[in-house]
Amino acid sequence: MSKNRTELNKNLAQMLRVGRLIMFRECLKNHIIPFILDDDHKQFYYRGLKEFENVRGYLIDTCLSEQDVYTEWVRYFYGDLLNKKNGCQ
Repeated sequence: MSKNRTELNKNLAQMLRVGRLIMFRECLKNHIIPFILDDDHKQFYYRGLKEFENVRGYLIDTCLSEQDVYTEWVRYFYGDLLNKKNGCQ
């Protein structure tokens, strides 16, 4: 029984990673600043997904917070890449 559960957990983790990659791609495609969830905030993300129908703010706030972190990374490593004229919001 635990072997099946372990396989299910692996498959679920892989699907979640693919989903996050798709979100990243879609953000870039639509000129939206993407975000990368770090390990410290994944549980907030999972809670946001679970509770989205009841409390949308959990997921939205987590994503916005991670967007801020991503923006700071880009500013640090790439300077003025995030100008309004480049189309990023």
